[in-house]
Amino acid sequence: MSRFDELFDRLAGNRFFAKIDLRSGYRQIRVTAADQPKTAFRSRFGHYEFTVMSFGLTNAPATFQTAMNDMFKDILEQYVLVYLDDILVYSHTIEEHLRHLRDVLDCLRRHGFYAKLSKCRFAQHKVNFLGHYVSDQGLHMDDTKITAIAEWPVPTSSKQLRSFLGPTSYYSNSIQGYSGYSYVLTSTLLRKNPPWAWTPLHEDAFRALKKAVTCTPVLHLPDFDRSFILTTDASDFVVGAVLSQIFPSSSDSPHPRISRFPPPTPTIASRLTPTRPATDEPSIDYSPTIAEDSTVESRSGDCPIAFYSRQLLPAEINYTADEREVLAVVYVAGHWRHYLHGAPFTVRTDNSVVHAFLTKSKLTPRQARWWRDLSEFSFTTEHIKGETNRVAAALSPRPDHNKEQIQLSSISVTTVHDSVIDEFRTQYRHSADYRDIHATLWSGKTVPNYSLRDNGLVYWHGSQGTREPRICVPSTGQLRVRAVAEFHDQATAGHMGFHKTLARVSRLYVWPKRKDFVKDYVAECPTCQEVNSANHLPYGLLQPLPIPEGHWQSISMDFIDPLRPPTPPRS
Repeated sequence: MSRFDELFDRLAGNRFFAKIDLRSGYRQIRVTAADQPKTAFRSRFGHYEFTVMSFGLTNAPATFQTAMNDMFKDILEQYVLVYLDDILVYSHTIEEHLRHLRDVLDCLRRHGFYAKLSKCRFAQHKVNFLGHYVSDQGLHMDDTKITAIAEWPVPTSSKQLRSFLGPTSYYSNSIQGYSGYSYVLTSTLLRKNPPWAWTPLHEDAFRALKKAVTCTPVLHLPDFDRSFILTTDASDFVVGAVLSQIFPSSSDSPHPRISRFPPPTPTIASRLTPTRPATDEPSIDYSPTIAEDSTVESRSGDCPIAFYSRQLLPAEINYTADEREVLAVVYVAGHWRHYLHGAPFTVRTDNSVVHAFLTKSKLTPRQARWWRDLSEFSFTTEHIKGETNRVAAALSPRPDHNKEQIQLSSISVTTVHDSVIDEFRTQYRHSADYRDIHATLWSGKTVPNYSLRDNGLVYWHGSQGTREPRICVPSTGQLRVRAVAEFHDQATAGHMGFHKTLARVSRLYVWPKRKDFVKDYVAECPTCQEVNSANHLPYGLLQPLPIPEGHWQSISMDFIDPLRPPTPPRS
């Protein structure tokens, strides 16, 4: 079976469409005599067998689709698309369209297939195909489907909720931030054997999703001669993106037409180096423009091709905000690989961490895998303001959705106890790493990429001042040992390995040569040495000593140290 989004990609640039619907298409396929007993059923009137393919058979869709593909194999996806019994003919001009229709109808006649005239439409500028209105301007949802979803009653069981999410998920590529709405409904109500508890929070998410369906934009059909723009964002629970293209009204466009497979660049690093400067563009309006004749008008500018969103896995929710931003780019680039691979494109984010990630010299194993996946693509990054990122607005979590019970482990990795803050202030004056920085900030002057908060702690904002601020730990007073112990030795920390401990420490603290310090601490941890299983190669077998040729030629002894002096006897 073909994917409907792949079929729609073939329609770009066409102005005339025809839809042909077969009459009871399955029943126009004969069942061989040897297989007819397999379709038998009993009734009070007797025993019956199907001589034609019936609805409900397991292999019926695949068999019918194969028959359609074989019938139209010479012209398939040249000017005709087939999805089961729905046939779509598309052309650039009316002359082409008439010629294409003759070929398709003649093919149906030769193979003995009949169409239902009342469901056929010929030489139309807009037709309904697979639940979407298709025109030369793009795709938008079927009005009847929008009305049905908008009037959907409030579900009262998990089964009814799944019935609602089914049709909405089919149109998820048209709904901006779909997973952000569905997460609230699925995270608690669709778990294994959950108690049904419909709360005002679910009611708000249900209404918001229905409203989002009624406001779906017109999706422009992709033009593979133009560069794509990928706008990504990540929230606490969802990552998402919009794929768009620039369709200017004039020829002077900053995004010109490009070759699909440009000459390869010298190195992967140069392909991944972000070069596009920041922009102050206004927010993008994806709302369709409706003309007086109820048709969709063509719009120039940044036009959406498709939307994508995905709920994060439980482990991914624990990633840092910076890692989730990079994860969004990795997921989305892989999802739209058939659009993006082989041509340069632009990645827009409201966080500069993607820029820093691509040029980072040291990566964790997980980040190295992400870098490897992104190295297949050729793109530049473009930073946009958060208020102009419409994807971020759609993915932002609800304010009351975060009011959950806070786990003890989350407290230990995000706070500094008040009793330690006073010691930080004292040790800053004695630490060679931060003594001068602390004194400069304390005097009211500024230091690039550093700041002094009201609590008296020094924070580092990254080499370019774009990362989340982290506390600078002095080298004196055993503060660094206590910082690592907080994330390694506590009961909630679990004595994790080097990489996980380093990632946890790096979320809150920073100091020079932090990686080596954490590595030595974990390697010397007594508890880890006692509990962890050995991961080295087995020791070699004991070898016997050579037999000496004479007396006193080989002498062995054991040392016992220390030896206590003998206690003098009591008199």
